[in-house]
Amino acid sequence: MPAYPPGTEPPGTEPRSPWAAPEDGEPGDTPPARRTARRWRLRLGIAVGVAAVIGGAVLAAPYLGADPAALPDGYKVLRSAGAGFQVAVPDDWQLSTSESGTAAGTVFRPEQGRDSLLQVLPVSGGPDNPCEVLIESTKELSTRDGYRRISLEAKDTTGCELVYEIPDGDGGTAYAIGRLIVASGGSRWVLMGFGPAADTTAVRARMAAALGSFRPG
Repeated sequence: MPAYPPGTEPPGTEPRSPWAAPEDGEPGDTPPARRTARRWRLRLGIAVGVAAVIGGAVLAAPYLGADPAALPDGYKVLRSAGAGFQVAVPDDWQLSTSESGTAAGTVFRPEQGRDSLLQVLPVSGGPDNPCEVLIESTKELSTRDGYRRISLEAKDTTGCELVYEIPDGDGGTAYAIGRLIVASGGSRWVLMGFGPAADTTAVRARMAAALGSFRPG
């Protein structure tokens, strides 16, 4: 069964999720400047509209297990030459092929269940200030009922972390961590983790493993 964003069902069965990104396309009379801005609007976490240039992840190669130097128990590293990075996810998680690619980047979910995910996207363009990238990226999301920003904090002089909560569409609350990082070669990436707000410790643990294992190339 294909994976769908938390709080949604396959197309045609329910209204659009409150996590869904803005629809593509603008009215025909949209000013040229605005149309240009839309070209570097992206989907982050399958859930939020993000205004930074993210190169689409082309899944040209299958994901294969890799042996990291240090990895928490219960985790594995997945890598792909096509998407251009490797990252650790829990043993029972897998690539969500139905959600990955183009502006969505690369999405991983549990083999069973759809209340959690990890999304990885390369960033090219957008504001130089990493926190401004995350702020601009969540402007539309932050206007929705139930959205609550928990923190916004610069990290490691070149990165930033945004933490927030939002209704998950199933009557619960989702906890989200968005982290913009700069890799050793200078490339910028956003890692986005979601999970139930009732289990923030698990969301944090998964993000820590992902950040500690992430390598571009």
